[in-house]
Amino acid sequence: MLSRLAHATTEDGELLPVDDVVDHMVFLMLAAHDTTTSTLAVMLWQLALHPEEQDRVAAEVRALDGAPVTPADHGDLVHTSRAMSEALRLSPPVPFSPRRALADVEIAGVHVPAGTGVSVSSLALHRHPDWWTRPDAFDPDRFAPGREEHKQHSHLFVPFGGGAHLCIGNHVAEVMVKAIVARLLATRRVTADPRAGVVISPIPIPKPKGPMLLTVR
Repeated sequence: MLSRLAHATTEDGELLPVDDVVDHMVFLMLAAHDTTTSTLAVMLWQLALHPEEQDRVAAEVRALDGAPVTPADHGDLVHTSRAMSEALRLSPPVPFSPRRALADVEIAGVHVPAGTGVSVSSLALHRHPDWWTRPDAFDPDRFAPGREEHKQHSHLFVPFGGGAHLCIGNHVAEVMVKAIVARLLATRRVTADPRAGVVISPIPIPKPKGPMLLTVR
């Protein structure tokens, strides 16, 4: 990727400025790797603490008979999708999104003048007790038909942002996470000590404050 960016040219045939190449590489490392790693860590930790949920994911991926997860069939991994969504709800990879008010606006009785910096917290939104049942609990079925708590508002569940700023890599990330989980749980089990008391630090990207020890058998 670095080589291609270094040789890429504009419509006028000019090479990209060095600063642009650096910015693209920094964003690639942040958006394509750290966020996916964070999601995998939280998802596997929660599945280790909830073996019944891990059983459901494992049964689903074993039905693939060792075939790789592809963009065409990843939608068939229904419970794996819900488990991933629940991990993203509990620990969104980008917990805060900086924005700027384009016009004067009033939010919950607070006047926000145009030009004011505003931070939208998906972390707080994803655990708001007015919207989510047992918001701190790992409960993938909250995304199942009949409940679908995330559909109460169009921007209630926003692990990849929303609107014009929706992450363009959301589908790629979903396939990547499912592919790794499927490869692992097709033949292995993941366990953890629930007494470990792992605390996830949300900033800048969610990661455990201390050791997150998983045993793979």
